[in-house]
Amino acid sequence: MISLNSSVKQELQKNNNQGVKEFIIAIGLILFIEGLICALFPSKIKNMTKLIEAMPANNLRILGVVFTIIGFIIIWYIKR
Repeated sequence: MISLNSSVKQELQKNNNQGVKEFIIAIGLILFIEGLICALFPSKIKNMTKLIEAMPANNLRILGVVFTIIGFIIIWYIKR
């Protein structure tokens, strides 16, 4: 079994904690933006949900994949 010295263990834990912090910040940012949009434009949100309900499932799936890819590219570009 490989034995790690304490400084290596601390560095690994620090990196792990940083990843968790970034993940929590990302979730908080999503909630903040969605909450802000709902608070500022409640009638627009209602209209948008009606449009989404009327949209075919396949189109909604394609839109979700496109937004996922765009989000991934943004994150990748910033983190590289």
